[in-house]
Amino acid sequence: MVGKLSLDRGRKISLEGSTISGSSGGGKLTLGMLRKLVAEHKLPVEKFVTHTFSFDDILDAHDIFGHAAEHDSLKVLIH
Repeated sequence: MVGKLSLDRGRKISLEGSTISGSSGGGKLTLGMLRKLVAEHKLPVEKFVTHTFSFDDILDAHDIFGHAAEHDSLKVLIH
């Protein structure tokens, strides 16, 4: 990996001038409902993740998600 990587308490990841922000999806109520639907197998989460990347390829993931329409990207998973 090239450059300095940092993570702050505001859930922002910075890498060489790029910032990636996360979100909990609309608060506790929405997140709770989503967790329940997933636990009850009523929400096919596997269909939402369209691209997966290793952490070493985070810049490629950022590019795919940044140009989602061009890549038919819905959610990008970085592991």
